[in-house]
Amino acid sequence: CIGEVALLTGTPRTATVRAKEAVTAIGIAQYDIMELLEQYPKVKNILHSIVEARAMDTIEKTLK
Repeated sequence: CIGEVALLTGTPRTATVRAKEAVTAIGIAQYDIMELLEQYPKVKNILHSIVEARAMDTIEKTLK
């Protein structure tokens, strides 16, 4: 999951990602994901959990 914070908040993304080898990726427009999240609240909760976990990880690394 890349760009989830920007997707949920509308803010610019905070990182750039590069693959070491060939990958298959899918891009989802913000409008489409918001519609999906409204239809499937469990998916919305999972995505928010990912964002929260990454934020906590960043805070812990910053405080060390």
